Amino acid sequence: MWTKSRLILLIFAGIAYSLIIIPERAVVTYVNTKHLAWANSSVKKYDRKSPYYLNIEGENVVVLDETFLFNAVVYQYVSNEYRRTFVEFHMSFCKFLKDPYFGGIFLKYGLKCPIIPGIYHFMNMTFPTENFPQVWPFEKCLFNMTMTINGTLTATMYISAKFISKPARRT
Repeated sequence: MWTKSRLILLIFAGIAYSLIIIPERAVVTYVNTKHLAWANSSVKKYDRKSPYYLNIEGENVVVLDETFLFNAVVYQYVSNEYRRTFVEFHMSFCKFLKDPYFGGIFLKYGLKCPIIPGIYHFMNMTFPTENFPQVWPFEKCLFNMTMTINGTLTATMYISAKFISKPARRT
């Protein structure tokens, strides 16, 4: 009986926690001007109690479709350096947009594939964590991302972020 109550307590304790993703820094390090005219990213916090917002903006010159590939490698912050982990994402950008974990950030902007040439501003984005697993293996990490079109490097960027498990608010 004692083990059953412990199990039930652990299940409810797991449900009572939520994951918060806090972006710390976002930098575009390379842009191929044959595919993207320009790109910029930043992280903003507007006041003391507001969340951190991720801003990504840029102008694409070509149509971005299934040939636009998205690769992300996650590095864990350990002993004052980032070390490569087992977590990696390799998919077309169209599949990335449909991904419930990280692609959901673009859903409220109505971004759909193919993406026609134009200027795009994705401002004040927060990571939707309702679909995200409540446990993430690292507290602080860096997402190193490369985007390619038909094997040609289009852009590189990185985002450093913190993952914090917090007790969920009870209503």
